[in-house]
Amino acid sequence: MLGGLLQLGMIYRLNNAWFVDVNYDFAVTGRNRSKWSSPFSSTSTPGYVTNGTLYVEQTQRVTAQALSVSLNLAF
Repeated sequence: MLGGLLQLGMIYRLNNAWFVDVNYDFAVTGRNRSKWSSPFSSTSTPGYVTNGTLYVEQTQRVTAQALSVSLNLAF
């Protein structure tokens, strides 16, 4: 399955030894489509029976986001 990722980052130096690192990630997958059908029979009402076929088409996609901030010491 195809997808994509976007990553943005920044480093800010506080002095010669300390720095702050900030990162943002956004990831998304392609759409996954499923089609299926199933026969059914319902007897929920006494004396009345419903028969038929259920047709389903569903689409799924996964999206993830992350934000990270870290304080670092260079030695």
